[in-house]
Amino acid sequence: MIIDTFNGVYFALLALTAVITVVLSLALRNKSETVKKWTIIGICIFDILFFCVYKYGLSVDKEYLELTGQQTMNWFSELPLHLCNINMFLIPISLLTKKRSLLGFCFTVAPLGALLALTFPSVGFGGYDIFLFRNIGFYGTHILIIISAICIATLGFFRPTFKDIPGVMLFLLVLSAAIFGVNNILIATGLCEQANYFYTMGPDGISILEMFWSIIPVKFVYLAVFGVVILGIYLLVMALFFNLGKKQEKAEITE
Repeated sequence: MIIDTFNGVYFALLALTAVITVVLSLALRNKSETVKKWTIIGICIFDILFFCVYKYGLSVDKEYLELTGQQTMNWFSELPLHLCNINMFLIPISLLTKKRSLLGFCFTVAPLGALLALTFPSVGFGGYDIFLFRNIGFYGTHILIIISAICIATLGFFRPTFKDIPGVMLFLLVLSAAIFGVNNILIATGLCEQANYFYTMGPDGISILEMFWSIIPVKFVYLAVFGVVILGIYLLVMALFFNLGKKQEKAEITE
């Protein structure tokens, strides 16, 4: 079963992700906040361990190493510091600290970043059998990120409001700047000359980011500008959606 962008397997995988999210949300709907919280955290902990096993699998996958032009794995290029997989750590932190800006970041950026990765996979993933171990790891870890992030809202830990938009956008800018600094350190020290976490150093062949780069060909700035705009629009839409839903609930109670 070959998976590629927008083919049947791709859409089936997205449908499976939606079904799991709905079923999990319904199953936990009447549980205590503690049970809900630790279920999501448990998913993230499992995902972190799964991520480590998956990355080890890549390090001994000769076909993958050949496709990516590596003789041995450079672990500094495989750290969980991308827009999507960094949320395996940020989601538990957000739930434990209850910081709204962090909860909002995880709810919005984690599924968007993971979906971007699934839609525009790196070399060695798209166009190959979904049951290859590296694909089970790649698609599996990203699906779990999407599920845990969406459950932040479906289980009642975060409902986006218009007031949340500035804080979440600022958090994205600050975190992106920090990751940009990490990239420069890894490159300057020679630990990873191709470091490009958060894609702050350039689009790295991803079509939608290439479009942004063609407009603003400046490292970090190109992603910061368009990233904040897209995030702001998405948050606005989500705030409108949840605000309408809240009004509908009040109307039903009144009736």
